Parts: sequence; C-alpha cells; structure tokens
Amino acid sequence: MKQEKTVLLTIFFLFYAAAGSIEPVLSLIFHEKGFPLEQVSILTALPRMMILLAGPLWAAVADRFRLHRYIFPLTMALSIPCALGMLLVLDFDVLFVVVFLFSINYAPIRSLCDGLTVSLLKEKSHEYGKIRAWGAVGYAIATLSVGALAERFGAAVALVLMSIFLFLAILVSLRMKAQPSTGIISIHDFSHAMIRDTRWFQFLVIAFLAGTSINMVVGYLAIYLKEMGASSILTGVALSTASLSAIPLFFLAPMILKKKSSMVVMRYSILILALRCFLYTQINDLKYIIPIQLLHGLTFSLFWAAGVLYVKRMIPEGYDTSGQSLFVAMYFGLGGLAGNYAGGMIFAKWGSNTMFLIGTAAALLAVMISFIPFNRSSLQKQSEITS
Repeated sequence: MKQEKTVLLTIFFLFYAAAGSIEPVLSLIFHEKGFPLEQVSILTALPRMMILLAGPLWAAVADRFRLHRYIFPLTMALSIPCALGMLLVLDFDVLFVVVFLFSINYAPIRSLCDGLTVSLLKEKSHEYGKIRAWGAVGYAIATLSVGALAERFGAAVALVLMSIFLFLAILVSLRMKAQPSTGIISIHDFSHAMIRDTRWFQFLVIAFLAGTSINMVVGYLAIYLKEMGASSILTGVALSTASLSAIPLFFLAPMILKKKSSMVVMRYSILILALRCFLYTQINDLKYIIPIQLLHGLTFSLFWAAGVLYVKRMIPEGYDTSGQSLFVAMYFGLGGLAGNYAGGMIFAKWGSNTMFLIGTAAALLAVMISFIPFNRSSLQKQSEITS
C-alpha cells in the first residue's frame, strides 16, 4: 500500500506539472502562431470537448477490462507526439487534426489518476486529498517555471516541458500493479444503476454549475485584471496565488471530510465560490485581488476532494474510473465549455461584472439544488454521503 501510494503521488505530481505547463498558455501558443482569435477559440475548445466525450469512453474500457495499468501510460505516450507536433504545424487544418488527436488521448488521464487513487484507498478514500495535493504542488511549480521560460523562449516551450513531465510520468506508471478483476458488475448494470439513482443527476448538475462558475473565473481573470489596469507582475502573482492556495486545502481535506459529509463540504465550497465571484464585481482597488485569490483553495480544492469522495461512495464496485470520468466531464468538460465560451460572450457584450454575477448565480443555483432530497438506487453502496 505504501509503495503504491508513493507511485500515485509521484504520478499526480508529474501529470499535473505537465498540465500546469500547457493549460494556462495553450491559447497563447496558438495566438503566437498567428491564428486569429476565432480559430484559437476552436482549437482551445477541443480538449474540453474530448474530456466530455472521449474521457468517459476510455474510462469505461479501462474499468470493464481492467486495463488501467496499460491505458494509463498509453494515453500519456500518445499525447506526447501530438503535443510536440503542435510545435511544427502552421496550417490550421492540420493543426486542428493534431490538437484533436492530442485531446482524445489527454482526456482520460485526470479521471484515471482519481479512479486509481480511490480504488487503492478503499474505505480510506477521504484521504484522497493527501495524494492530490502533490498534483497541486506540481501544477504550481510548472506554472511558475513556464512563465520564466516563456519570457525567453516563447510560450511554445510549454509543449516541450509538458512532454518531459509526461514521459517521466509514464516511467513511474509502469511500476503500478494490475487492478483486481473480481466482483465487477456489467456495463449494462452499471448504466442502469446510474439511471435509477437520481442523486447522480443531482450531483452532475451541481458539478456542471460549479464548473461553469469557476471556469469563468479561471478563463477570464487575466483579461479582467488587465482591464483593471494590473501590471503583468501583479497578474502573474494573482494567478500563482490561486495555484498555491490549493495545496494546503488538499492536505486539510481528509480531516474535514472525516468530520463532515461530502455534500455538506461541497455545499459550503460552492457558497464561497459564489462569494468569490461576487467580490470581483465589487473591488475598485487592486490591492484586494490577492486576498480574493486566496479563496481558490476553498472554492476548488475542497470541492474537488469532496466530489471525488462522493463519487467513490456512489459508484458500483469496479467502476471508480468511469464514475470519476463523469465528474471530470461535467466539471472540466461541459462546465469548462460553458464557463469559457458562454462566459466569453457575456464578457464581450456586457462586461466582466455581468459575467461574474452570472457566475455567482450559477454557484447559488448549485447550492439550492444540493438541498433537494433524492433516493439511492438498489445497486448503491450503503454509505452515508449526504447531509
């Protein structure tokens, strides 16, 4: 168990270092190639779409045939040549295909990380945050490193850095043990269990609304700060502050989730997210931006750790990765698309205050939905997970 935990937290560190290398600057890489914003928006939408569409398919195959040990390094290995291919391609049509292939392979890695972790922890799944925290450390280090390197070599250096981190993650992942194949229900029964359990619908709607709200913040904070007159240094500090604030909250999440139910923790986290969005509409002095950014740990880390545990306790035995992939699909996939693209249109037409107020409303709606009582399905594990 101890060795497996060490392998997983190392993979979390390396994968999220790869993610932190590329995700914040992907649009900038395409923009530096000379593509107009309309084409940039199409290219940056592809990873979100594939998280929504391809991620759950990869996860279902991994769970059904117990192929986690092979699919995990395979998807990372297939991502590397596609990432490096983005460095060379200048034609939009060819680049679209390269980004599409990259997105298909990159899509399931988050849910594979989460699914394997909660499968290993079993009844100690509330300790997920202790392992996930190392992903936050990797992400923060990578964002700071890319910022320094991009100043000298351009944003495209992020693709090289990402490829290095993914390659190292592949080497570590080869030390994983195969998942046991006993006691697994069929995909048909798994699907019916989800359909009959109306709490799944409640949870996925909450994940979508919370994802929409926080992706408005993450996607447009830099532009918002520029409009406010912030310097590049202040913008960088503000973004790094949010990343760093996620680390201690992941470490604290196990202690909190041992005392409070997952739904209660998610509820409070989303309520603070609503407050965070609202505060952006109220500040007139940039000195207040750093304290607001410190709320990121409360609004993301706690919600994510609680959501992973909630899914673990709802999902039928043997389908942890599939369950986590649906959470990722709604939060980062559909929620990411809505937050980035609907949020962008609102920002362009009515300004940042209107966008953040809609983000506030989405978060408050998620809180209200969390109070609706639902019954569990017949295949549901008998774990107490709601307030």
